[in-house]
Amino acid sequence: MKPCTIASPRRALARLFPALLMIAGIAPSAQAAPVNVPITGEIERITINDPADHWSGGIIQVGGQRIILPRNLLLDLPANRLTLKQLFDQAPAACVALGETGLAKGDRCNSSGAGGFATLSANQTNAGNAIAGDVLIQKGTEMLSGRVSYVSYSDGYYRLNGIAGDPATGVMVRLNDPTGRHTVQQGLGCIDGSPNCSPDPRFTLDPDNYTNVFASGYPVCIPSTVSRTFTDILGLGVTIAQANADGSGDVLCPAANRPAPGAPGTPVTPVADSRRFAPVQAGDSVVVEGNFETINGVRFLSAHTSMIQIALTTNAADPAQPDYIFLDEVEIDAPGFENQRVRSLFIGYATQQPADVLIWSLHRDPVNNGAHEFPLATTVGCDIAGGVGTCTRQGLITNGADIFKIRHDVDFIVGADGRLNPCAHLL
Repeated sequence: MKPCTIASPRRALARLFPALLMIAGIAPSAQAAPVNVPITGEIERITINDPADHWSGGIIQVGGQRIILPRNLLLDLPANRLTLKQLFDQAPAACVALGETGLAKGDRCNSSGAGGFATLSANQTNAGNAIAGDVLIQKGTEMLSGRVSYVSYSDGYYRLNGIAGDPATGVMVRLNDPTGRHTVQQGLGCIDGSPNCSPDPRFTLDPDNYTNVFASGYPVCIPSTVSRTFTDILGLGVTIAQANADGSGDVLCPAANRPAPGAPGTPVTPVADSRRFAPVQAGDSVVVEGNFETINGVRFLSAHTSMIQIALTTNAADPAQPDYIFLDEVEIDAPGFENQRVRSLFIGYATQQPADVLIWSLHRDPVNNGAHEFPLATTVGCDIAGGVGTCTRQGLITNGADIFKIRHDVDFIVGADGRLNPCAHLL
């Protein structure tokens, strides 16, 4: 294998840029470079330039400042990504009828008295315009933590910090789960016709890259007394799932995936079948993120993200049992590398120990936009380069699950230490 080398992109550009200007016959401009402008605050107004154009741009006003949303921009939501037109088209029906998103404080369909929250990275041009390059929109920024005091197996929600077993006390939490990946919901706080009781499907959880998990990344479910049919691709021998009144017996959300905790200091028993999710239980310690909704007089937290503070593990000896990972923190330096260095950080959790994680980067072909994957980081390579425990086994060994941490730090002048050199990890 050829040795991996890292060149300085700034030096290369410094040589190339004047040459390009000379070829084009253009003299370098004396105009000031655009200034990066970070903006955060309450959304006061959102407009769209062309409601008939799927990729239309528009204007968002945050903290009294108007920011241009350029054409083709994808807006980030906590666990979703939409065009500006989709943000309008997928709003609640009352907002769609008025041509509003319902996220601006001044929207007529917004009865909450408050707007959503926007975090933008924009460039201020010489003309004074602020043009967004990255936008995160949140309907609310609420975060709650506590113990599950009650689980409704009939209606598909749970309550936090109430009286144990009491369906009327504590904060109601509903996962915003329009596709029904984790829950089957009905009853209190539901709008007729809403998909699986979702008050606003734009602020959905992620049904594929799970955002409602146990501390190791294992996905969560709520058993349901609602009878539903499914295609048996797991070899369960049944095609109907339905929990008993106490939540037991749901073949798609089995209690066997919540093994009893062992004695302190002993390995954790793996879940019975990691092809299926694991149920939330009364007494679980949970952190939830989302926004409050009031539907038909019922107030609840609509959650796009939640984590139960228990690290479930999977069976390493059985190749038919899938493992799970959860990325908790990811940071990558972007050009122009003013510090003459490039760094990255990946911190996550895995249901196996030691974690065997390979992270790929996705590159787009400039000719046909085709996707090309290249290896970027690996826990095994990191441990080989720096020694066992450099990247894996960052948590308690007896926990059974694993916390992994991969760091890259390349100085353009002096190079990189082997433990922090991405090339050394991949050789």
